[in-house]
Amino acid sequence: MLKTGLPVVATRTYIYVTLTINVYSMKQLFTLLFLTALCGSGHTQSYTLQSNQVKATILANGATFTDGTNGAFIPVQPELLPISLLNGSGIWVAGLDGAGNLKGAVDRISSTDFQPGELDPLEPSLVGNLIEIWPVKCADLEAHLQDYSDGVIDNPNAHIFAFPGKGNAQFEQYNSGATLPFTSQALAGYYDQNNDALYEPVLGEYPAIEVRGCPQVFPVRELAWSVFNDALDVPHPSGMAKLDMEVQRQVFQIGSLHEDVRDKTVFVRYKLINRGAEVLDSCFVGLYSDLSIGNPVDDYIGTIPERKLVIGYNADGNDEGGFGTAIPALGIKLLRAPLSPVGDEIFELGLHSTLSIDDPSNLSSAGIYNLLNGRLPDGSPGPAGGFVFPGNPGQADQPGTELALGNVPGKRRSLMSMGPFTLQPGAVNELIVAYYYSYEPGPFTVPEQVVGLIEWANSIQNLFDNCLEDEENFCDFITEAPHPSNPSGLSIFPNPASGQFTVESKGAAFSSIEMTDALGRTIQEIQLGVPALKYEVRVTDIASGMYFVRVDGHSIPLAIQR
Repeated sequence: MLKTGLPVVATRTYIYVTLTINVYSMKQLFTLLFLTALCGSGHTQSYTLQSNQVKATILANGATFTDGTNGAFIPVQPELLPISLLNGSGIWVAGLDGAGNLKGAVDRISSTDFQPGELDPLEPSLVGNLIEIWPVKCADLEAHLQDYSDGVIDNPNAHIFAFPGKGNAQFEQYNSGATLPFTSQALAGYYDQNNDALYEPVLGEYPAIEVRGCPQVFPVRELAWSVFNDALDVPHPSGMAKLDMEVQRQVFQIGSLHEDVRDKTVFVRYKLINRGAEVLDSCFVGLYSDLSIGNPVDDYIGTIPERKLVIGYNADGNDEGGFGTAIPALGIKLLRAPLSPVGDEIFELGLHSTLSIDDPSNLSSAGIYNLLNGRLPDGSPGPAGGFVFPGNPGQADQPGTELALGNVPGKRRSLMSMGPFTLQPGAVNELIVAYYYSYEPGPFTVPEQVVGLIEWANSIQNLFDNCLEDEENFCDFITEAPHPSNPSGLSIFPNPASGQFTVESKGAAFSSIEMTDALGRTIQEIQLGVPALKYEVRVTDIASGMYFVRVDGHSIPLAIQR
């Protein structure tokens, strides 16, 4: 059952300039000039998702939860000040080639080794033209599915038709002449109605959340897809040699009929594709997060390794200069780690380590790799077996937490690491993380701040293990999207409905009622013996979700809520 999402756009332009042109081949120089021209034409380089109780901004170069200057993971609740809980988050990847040379790429928020665009599968030094962010709202999906309810698209939705699904024949038309790459790997995820591995919105296909092992028919309030890489032949700010790594990122929000943790969560999926020609050994993938719980200098951090969870919380009951006494706590939950072959079998990596690190801007390449390996930058062993301040601060018998130790509060940064594993040329892997917050009204002690946060970690994992699908999922585009005028005088009420709804006509009498789901499948069909102006339809046995009611050829969207 499909239900769907919503965003807001800002604009940011990246222009790549070189003062040493002689280091580039002609093809690389052409790529740079092409990117400059395309960026200058108004393509979306920054995007803000805000379909649930988090306002989250991402950049096309891979930086997440930042607008390039300020943090942008902002809780949206009347009781809370609009202050970000993160200064940003980014991905780190590093490994060793056959000669033992270190290669890698990292995003440290203030500087990054990545840039927008996909890589040519045959010549990874060439960057393609997928350099923007492609968003899709709940209302876009609703309009598209409603349009296709008769089997024909009459009014193409630009967000649906512009989406970079593999083989989209309309992509160039809706993207100012930009073209899709020829690649054996998939691009942005979509619902493939006829299983031909081509994205065909003219056949009613639509963007969907891609997660390995799950059907691509996911309930989504809002999603944003982009791709970035580290492949230009210029020195990385980190000092490491390039990987030729392509990273496809999908960021999404889902909603529910009744408020729960998913309303306070943003999911991020990274699909990593090794476009390099060398086998890399002893590889690690890390997630760097710059925490900022309101006032950034009075924070604590913690790890609950068995739940693959990092928590950030205020050190006391008053966040001076920030949230005051109404303070949320932040959770970063690893849902899926990369896969690693072991003999003839493939296993999912666990959480190798989680460290709290100082300012990473001056780290050497070796220091970065040591941190990914669970060690301190100088190579000495990391604290507590590589898991910083393990334990639950909400329980008094947990001695290893910052709260129990009485540490001096301050700035906190987290690095969650997975590995080691071998990275083969052409290998495709994925990493999925949930960022969320917890807040309950009223003044609380510090342990009480984190209770809900930790309890909700299991709820998020269970939801993910069920492919993000349950009866709570709901896309509330009934209130988001304007509905077309209905000259037939037909109406249905109540909408949303629960046990029954009524069809009423202010014009001609009707003789048939057909109810379909969002995929066009008939759920209920009624033929009236005598044409009527009003008829009650019972839906007590139909699951919550989004449907369409067709009355003598006129289609009206209907939400069912329990």
